Amino acid sequence: MKDYELQEHNRLLALSKIYNSLHVVNLRDNTFEEFSATKEIHDFIGDVKEASSQMRITIEEFCTEECRAEGVEFTDLTTVADRLAGKKIISRELISRYSGWFRASFIPIETDENGKLISVFFVTQVIEDEKRQNQLLAYRANTDMLTGFLNRYSYEEEMSTLYHSVDQDFIYISFDVNGLKAANDSFGHQAGDELLKGAAYCIAESFSEYGHLFRIGGDEFVAIITKDLDRIDEFKKDFMEYLDNWHGNLIKSLSISCGFVRRSSNPKKTMHELAILADKKMYECKANYYKQKGIDRRL
Repeated sequence: MKDYELQEHNRLLALSKIYNSLHVVNLRDNTFEEFSATKEIHDFIGDVKEASSQMRITIEEFCTEECRAEGVEFTDLTTVADRLAGKKIISRELISRYSGWFRASFIPIETDENGKLISVFFVTQVIEDEKRQNQLLAYRANTDMLTGFLNRYSYEEEMSTLYHSVDQDFIYISFDVNGLKAANDSFGHQAGDELLKGAAYCIAESFSEYGHLFRIGGDEFVAIITKDLDRIDEFKKDFMEYLDNWHGNLIKSLSISCGFVRRSSNPKKTMHELAILADKKMYECKANYYKQKGIDRRL
């Protein structure tokens, strides 16, 4: 090996340490040179020498079933030159049966005298930790951390989606925890948090299988039910049973006011108007609760 070839080889070896695998693929000859690869890839390749065969065998064996076809399509060497035209890199995120999420990339190296791509890098990087971190950030961005329900931002997105899905029937349920301020004032915010968590538990056990659940304010919750709408009376009964059976450590009982509105029963109302109507019904329920308790003001 000549000095400049040795230097280039050493540079590629150094570069390969960044990746879980690095191959130089000669598209003209359908050959490859390996600079780094995991043991699993070695086991899959065996004596295969053609780059295209190597790609297909490795991807089919390495990827999980749900992303296998996508991986085979991405690593098709007969189309990679066209897909790289005018680009510095193309990548695809796939899932390995061994290491979880990984990113596969093609990077152009050399073209012939006619500008046709004749060699590329094929590199992979395990990104499982990155994916988990991104998923955690997305979860935190869209979730109320006290209750695990979706937050106000997610609620607004859901309302927008339903606004544009005019044929989608649903039931909008507005919930409000009774006596939260009194619990906070008498027993501290830990008691208030216990009530909110208890409310989330009862709502989730009754409705989570049938739609999306949101905490949109301090003691305000919303459920948007899109499945089994004609069974709503069953869901209400289950909900009341969960409320009756709930007992906390600091607070012994739980009461929630709620208002139910079905879109198909109010076809001319906008999403905002449906929410207002559900809130109105919920506040009527709340007023009746305080009247029964002999309380003249909302606590």
